[in-house]
Amino acid sequence: MNRTTWLLLSAALPLGLLMAPAPAPSGPADESVFVRGLPAGQHESVLYVWTSDADQKDPDFLSVLDADPASPGYGKVIATVPTGSPGNEAHHFGYTANADRIFGGGLFSNGLFIYDVATDPRHPKLIKTIPDLAATTGYSGPHTFYAVPGGVMIAMLGAKDGGAPGALVKLDNDGKFLEAHPAPNYMYDVGVKPELNLIVTSSWAHPHAVKAGNTPMDQVGDEVVAWDWKTGKVLQVEHLDKSPLEVRWLHGPTARGGFINCAFGNSVWHWQVGNDGKLAFHRVIKLADGSLPADMRISYDNKFLFVSLFGVRQQVPVRVVVRGRRGAAIRRRRSDAAEAREQRGHSAGADDEAHARQQAAVREQFAALEPGRQGALPGAARERESHGDDARRQIRCRLRAFPDGAGAAA
Repeated sequence: MNRTTWLLLSAALPLGLLMAPAPAPSGPADESVFVRGLPAGQHESVLYVWTSDADQKDPDFLSVLDADPASPGYGKVIATVPTGSPGNEAHHFGYTANADRIFGGGLFSNGLFIYDVATDPRHPKLIKTIPDLAATTGYSGPHTFYAVPGGVMIAMLGAKDGGAPGALVKLDNDGKFLEAHPAPNYMYDVGVKPELNLIVTSSWAHPHAVKAGNTPMDQVGDEVVAWDWKTGKVLQVEHLDKSPLEVRWLHGPTARGGFINCAFGNSVWHWQVGNDGKLAFHRVIKLADGSLPADMRISYDNKFLFVSLFGVRQQVPVRVVVRGRRGAAIRRRRSDAAEAREQRGHSAGADDEAHARQQAAVREQFAALEPGRQGALPGAARERESHGDDARRQIRCRLRAFPDGAGAAA
């Protein structure tokens, strides 16, 4: 069996990571705005990784890593909790609202695996398995798991047969089906803004196309949908570039905008909610062809947008300054660090060397997560930090707070 693990993060950010219910110093440790039980001021001590067996012969599993820097076991695998079945495509997972359970999904198997992470956070327990969500909900391809009051909302890529349409499906905290809201066509990610009574969802492809691989562009969506949070009614459908993936609202109750990355359009878009409740979209970053922006995170103070690229290497970080109440004027420029490197005569060869070092560090981190190969993670992290200025696969974007308060921190 190939013990190399594939790690996929709550979106397609390459790693599927969730902190144990002991939160970051500021802001929630989960994308859902409803997650509770994560008070500020505590340092995370455990890291959960939703893990696929690479050769799909043995069961996929939930990995538990020691994330306490003061611990002698820092960076080591504490435990693995198998699903009991292989080939699920362990893609994304998420907490329930009170952070006592994790829902893990099998993108290809349609399986749902519910873990108790409250009783013993260092040794979670698989407490329930639903073998086929398509049979219980009428939809397939469980992608994003988003905690909501009374349960978990799942963005399903397609219908029961693997075709159109996708849907938003709600389950209770035990995995029982409650309701479904069909999408106009495609589905991928979801983000909720209860203060504005809005849900925003995005697009990828339907399950049968994803499983086939090398999905033709005419089978890839470009739609972004706004929904009424209370009723589940579709309010607005907009068409951006191909494959708008991650839905990222700015943090804080007064924020009225957010960002979405279009992987096959090699672009990042900003949206702003007007006084009439409608979303206005603008393309704010256009990357080189083949960049494939795959995932994004916004810092909790709303100052930085981090975009991970699955495609070609982007050597020049981008700073974006959004001006005006509706983001009407947008300025793009190269980072100060990039300009300084040019003035110093920084060579492309040095960039290539640094990139190679970074890739070695990433491989070391992946190896650290293999059972029986422990302890490499801290060293890899140190190497990544020491060469971070010269080798980046992220774009760092500086955001200016909106005059109407959209820059308020969560």
